[in-house]
This record gives sequence, structure tokens and C-alpha cells, in this order.
Amino acid sequence: MLPKITRFSLSISHSQTGIRARVIRALVRVKYPDGLHLMPLRLSSLLPFLEHDGGLYHTEGGLNAINRKMAELIIRNGGSVKTKTTVQKILVKDRKAYGIRVDDKDVLYDAVVANADFAYMATELIDNDQLRTYTHEKVAKKDYSVSTMNIYLGLDTLLPFSHHQIVFSDDYDDYLRKLSKGEFTDDISYYIHNPSVIDKTMAPEGKSALYLLVPLPNMTSPKDWTSYQSHIESLVYQSIKKKFDIDLEAHTLTKMIITPKDWQDDYNVYQGAVFNLSHKLSQMMYFRPHNNFEDIKGLYLVGGGTHPGSGLPTIYQSAIITSKYLEKG
Repeated sequence: MLPKITRFSLSISHSQTGIRARVIRALVRVKYPDGLHLMPLRLSSLLPFLEHDGGLYHTEGGLNAINRKMAELIIRNGGSVKTKTTVQKILVKDRKAYGIRVDDKDVLYDAVVANADFAYMATELIDNDQLRTYTHEKVAKKDYSVSTMNIYLGLDTLLPFSHHQIVFSDDYDDYLRKLSKGEFTDDISYYIHNPSVIDKTMAPEGKSALYLLVPLPNMTSPKDWTSYQSHIESLVYQSIKKKFDIDLEAHTLTKMIITPKDWQDDYNVYQGAVFNLSHKLSQMMYFRPHNNFEDIKGLYLVGGGTHPGSGLPTIYQSAIITSKYLEKG
């Protein structure tokens, strides 16, 4: 039985008017095993339109329910899932992948599918002499996305936030300009996710789970995160108090925070750039690393760093594309 899916409408609020939507027209190439498919897109407005027009879907129990169900399907079909193991290297000879090194042991396979952060994979898991298009030096010169600071809270009550809510900076254009230049500012924007408003399985009865996301520069912009983490956290709590008259800290029972440095050091995200390669036109869709990795035969890619791009629906699409390549052999 698949996880329960609940449909809901998107709610977005903001603190000011006059936010300009910049729409870019482009003809984007989507690469499938049977050739190229051309798809015209209004790149910056496609996803918001789909969300507002058709609504979104929420998986009961959160997105991890999808991962757990996928693991069950793998095991049911004769596969195995190993956790708490470290993949140290993708084994490659003459630009052909033949296995992986896991906890100092070489395990041989006919093909390797990598869902690691692409830049981390290319620079840390593959010997440089086996790469051509994406050598370590070339990967270092690519443009990378912003990072985020994620605040996960367990609360003693259900607070009156919408399921999805965005709080914009007082000067949103200036915030975006600084973010694109890797500059920090106290005039932050952030996203609030309050899944407990529609999903009672997210927390014990009478309590709730809340998730806050703050887009920030990645690790190419130096910052002492041992102290700056508390500063950003304080800015978010002050903003929520001012805009919603809610003392979030007074309701917090437990919390976990992931900073850009944590993304880099603990989750193997290159430069802490959580959306992988930046989404400028020359690094989007067809121009991202291909699912049937062009540098190494027998190595297939899936995830936000490969084609077609970031975002969960797009990542699942990359898995579909990769599976078709695997079927073809």
C-alpha cells in the first residue's frame, strides 16, 4: 500500500506589496533515452502556476514515508538496503564503473547508480584521471546554488500558521541581490512549513511539528557558523513575534538545526549548496550532468544535481529517466 496522499491548496502570505515577477521565456530541451523532447517553459512562473492552479499534495507522515515505501519495494523485489554505511569511492577503470568501496571493502556491480550530491560525487568519490567533462578543476569553477539554514521544531501546541507560508524581506529585491552575490543581510526571507495543520501523524496528540527554512549564501562566503547560527535563529524568532505575535521559543519542546556548514560537513553537500549547480540557463535541464553520465560508462545519476534539475517532482522525474536508461542497458 502506497503512502496516503492528501491534496490541498497552497497559501502564501507576504509582508509587502510590489514584488516583481520576472518571467523568462526559453525553449528547454529535456533528454530522454529515445531522444530530445522540446518543451517551451516560462521558467520562473511554471511551478507557482501549477501549485496555484492545481494545488499540491502532501504525503501522510511526511516525505520520509515515500523513502520507507521505496525501501520496502526494493526488498520485496529481491534487493537489499544498507544504512549507516560509508561509500568511500566509486570504482572506475578505463572510464567504466564496476563497483563501489564501502567501509574499506570493494563491492563489484555491473552498473552504479549515484544519488549523492553531484559535485561531491565528482570531486570526492571518483579519481580525477577518470573524468573529462567534469574534472575536479572544472567542477570547482561551476556556479552553485544558495544554501539554507533549516530549523526543525517540535512544539507543545498547534500554532495558527498556514500549511505553507512565506515571509518576505522588507526589501526583497535587495535581499535577492545580496543573496546572488553571496552577501549576508539581517533582512531575511524565510519559509514556514506547518504540516500538522493537515496531518495529525506528524506529532503526538496536542503537539505539532514546524519547519523553518532560511535561504542563505553557500560556503563560498566565509562565516563562523558556531555563532552565526544563533543570530539567524534569533532573527527568525523576532520576525515571527513581530508579524504573527507568536513567541515560538516559548512553545518549543525540541529542535534540530542544519546550517550551510552542516550541509557541507555532515551531509556531503558541495559548498553547502543544497540545490546543487545553480539554475542559470547554461546549467539547467539538458545542460546539467546527464543521467547516463557522459564521463563514465556504467555510471548513472539521479537527484537534483543531474538532469532535469532540483525540486522533488523533478528529482523523481530524474529517477524515471535513469531507470529507462538502466532498462536499455
